[in-house]
Amino acid sequence: MKKMFLVLAIIASAMATSAQKKLPIALNVGATVQFPITSSVNTKNPSYGESLRAIYQPKTKLGYTLSTSYLQNKGNVQIPVLAGVRTQLVKNVYVGAEAGVSFYTGVRSQFTYSPYVTAEFGRVSVTQNFLSTVSPNLGKSISSVGLVLSYRL
Repeated sequence: MKKMFLVLAIIASAMATSAQKKLPIALNVGATVQFPITSSVNTKNPSYGESLRAIYQPKTKLGYTLSTSYLQNKGNVQIPVLAGVRTQLVKNVYVGAEAGVSFYTGVRSQFTYSPYVTAEFGRVSVTQNFLSTVSPNLGKSISSVGLVLSYRL
């Protein structure tokens, strides 16, 4: 857990340094909770963790995202690494979708996708997401609904 915080701090400082060059890149760090909506042996309890999302938002309504999270659930760890796009619906409200892979403890990486809605209030944002991992080993997907409270550096 301490290593994850250290990695997040290093990435945050690197992004903050590049942000001083007036690039349209925002970096959000926050807390995440995911509630399972499929029945699976490993997903009966909520997962908690940290999230990091880099957002490249040029002067258009379309933006590009790169995100990762560290989610822990009773000894099981999931680390989704996702890239995607987002668009502005109305002022300070965005909708987006990301896709990538999730890394698990003791399991091969799995394809993961996540549509989401974000509301921004100054530097604070609240994101409601749907995180689904397609598991060919189980023959179905493992899905959860989550809430992310984050702060833009």
